[in-house]
Amino acid sequence: MKKTHIISVGIIFLFLGASFVQAFPEAPNSTQKLLQSEQALAFDNWMYYRVLTLNNAVDDYQMFINISYSSNDGVNCNSHCKTDFSDVRFVKDDNSSQLNYWFEKIVDGDYCWIWVRLPEDIESSEKIIMFYGNPEAISDSNGLDTFLYFEDWTNDHTSQWNVVRKPSDTGTVCTLPFDVNYNIRYVSKIKWLQWDVEEYYTPDLFHGFIDSTGEITPTNYIYSYTKPSMTAGADTSTLAYRLSIEKEGLMYFGEYQNPSLSLSKDYISEMTYTDTSMSSALYSEARTFLSADEMNDHIPVANSLNYIGIELGDYGESGHEQYFTWDSSGYLELYLHRGVGGTEHRLVDWMFIGKYFDPEPSIDTVGEEKLNFELLPSLLIGKIQNVTESDSFITFEAVKVRRLSFSPLSFGTFFENENVIIDKDYKGFIGLRFILVFCKSYVLS
Repeated sequence: MKKTHIISVGIIFLFLGASFVQAFPEAPNSTQKLLQSEQALAFDNWMYYRVLTLNNAVDDYQMFINISYSSNDGVNCNSHCKTDFSDVRFVKDDNSSQLNYWFEKIVDGDYCWIWVRLPEDIESSEKIIMFYGNPEAISDSNGLDTFLYFEDWTNDHTSQWNVVRKPSDTGTVCTLPFDVNYNIRYVSKIKWLQWDVEEYYTPDLFHGFIDSTGEITPTNYIYSYTKPSMTAGADTSTLAYRLSIEKEGLMYFGEYQNPSLSLSKDYISEMTYTDTSMSSALYSEARTFLSADEMNDHIPVANSLNYIGIELGDYGESGHEQYFTWDSSGYLELYLHRGVGGTEHRLVDWMFIGKYFDPEPSIDTVGEEKLNFELLPSLLIGKIQNVTESDSFITFEAVKVRRLSFSPLSFGTFFENENVIIDKDYKGFIGLRFILVFCKSYVLS
């Protein structure tokens, strides 16, 4: 039979001082925060942190970080974060403000992929701090605040796009205003549901940047696109991946790439754009590399591209059927059936645009795990205040006390602005190394 014990437990303060009342208002060094900043109080409920030192830091950059739950390699939480990583936070190296972030993928109790927006002055310090270890925290993941553009199709935003159907139903151009600058990446997660081929003129789905709002003949664009393979001798059921550029009315093409793809699986498509090159790559959902293409000539100037563009089909025959619609399960649905050329059908899970530089920022050094507060032999405490003295008692307010460990018992608990009263007789212990302060009773089963 399980017995229940009610045990009164004290908090032990370690200090050396001549006067109890004088020592506590200044918060003795033994309870001093490791990170010296009053601005850090918002993270007092986080038990652990690591300092991450970066290579090639770029101001205001969206940086990809792979975090492990328990592995000793790379960035990890040493099994001290929540299994869904919802308590992970990143802050500036001076501990002054939280950084925006977005989870691309979470595997509970194993790893997560996270994009963190670096500070605007990161080049001056090249360090950020990762906090974790707060069982009460909920995720702050926010793609809108992390990227230059973000859409996860949780809601129907298709009305924000300008959708233009070409004459004779030969195609549809969908555009969204966006000021395109050099050194950006455009990433989307897609799922192919169907593709089939009837003849050479097969359905094409393009995505990238465009200069117009849907004219039949745009002057400038940069697209990556997929279609059944047009490589001589290739299996026409193999989906090809290719880059396409139009600059000042002239078209240029990259080489066909033929990754091995399967229907109803998720893929990551990534396109990067600089003043000297355009590249595109396709990855599995696990970010295993599948194929890539690059073009280093005929790159349109950035100010000639003013829209995110998605184009469905681009040939002259009629009889097309095209959908640019929202799926209430959280997808953008793209469907194209050519009258004499087959069908392609895909879903877009999410899409974002962020900065891109080569080489990209990376983790150089992962600092050792540290407690957010100094640990005394049996106490982890943040701060006390409002110490008052009466004839019989000393009263103070225990602010942000974090964890209590009292051998042979160990407690994981939190106090928030709890008033503590101790018998004044404990003043007689002044000069000893420990003073026992009664806090509360615990019920142990």
